[in-house]
Amino acid sequence: FELALKAPAHLLLAGGIGVTPILSMAERLAATQAPFAMHYACRSAERMAFAERIRGAAFAPQVQLHLDEGPAAQRLDIAAVLAAAAPGAHLYVCGPKGFMDAVLGAARAAGWAEARLHWEFFAGADAGPRADDGGFDVKIASSGRVIPVRPEQTVVQALAAAGVELMLSCEQGV
Repeated sequence: FELALKAPAHLLLAGGIGVTPILSMAERLAATQAPFAMHYACRSAERMAFAERIRGAAFAPQVQLHLDEGPAAQRLDIAAVLAAAAPGAHLYVCGPKGFMDAVLGAARAAGWAEARLHWEFFAGADAGPRADDGGFDVKIASSGRVIPVRPEQTVVQALAAAGVELMLSCEQGV
């Protein structure tokens, strides 16, 4: 999910944790003094990752934060944001599938060329179990302990079932 560095301008849209790659793009664009605008939509202020980092950044004036729980006037209006984009701008979007579908659908409906649309999904489609799936072992480097992972388990599930403490947020939808 690369920046089109020769684009005349950039429009960055992040939904929820999709801000992770979008923020690094904003930082790169700011460092190179490339023209960009960033919009970050999230359900609530408490769930907004990197909010303080964004507010404290030199490029903060180029960023608009949008909360689902906030006043209607500050919520993300995708059509208006797309209409206000600089001529020839490239669009970058990352976030939940519904958010990305809405943004990309609105961009296509507004006539944005596919070559100007860039996106990244956090997860591929779940292929489900297969008849030839097999288990495997995971070795914990720090202790040498080996944990079997059954075909119907994820590595995280197997480690948690074995009592291994993990710090993760991937199963919380954050």
